[in-house]
Amino acid sequence: MRTLELVARDKACEHPDKACNGESCSLAHEVCPYYLAQELARWADVVVDDYNYYFDSSAMLHAFTQINV
Repeated sequence: MRTLELVARDKACEHPDKACNGESCSLAHEVCPYYLAQELARWADVVVDDYNYYFDSSAMLHAFTQINV
C-alpha cells in the first residue's frame, strides 16, 4: 500500500522566505518537496492530510474526489 502524508506549504518549504517562482526560489527549477507531494498524491493508495485539503474547492484533493465520483 502506498501512503502519502501531505503537509502545509509553510511546513514543507525549504525556503519559506522566498516566493514560489523561478526567479526567487532555486527549487522552482528543480524538485520542490511541496509540489512533489502534490503530484505523488495521484499514485497514493492512502493520503493522510488535514481535512481542509478535501473540503477546499480550490485544493487538488477536492478535484480528485470529484473526478472519481
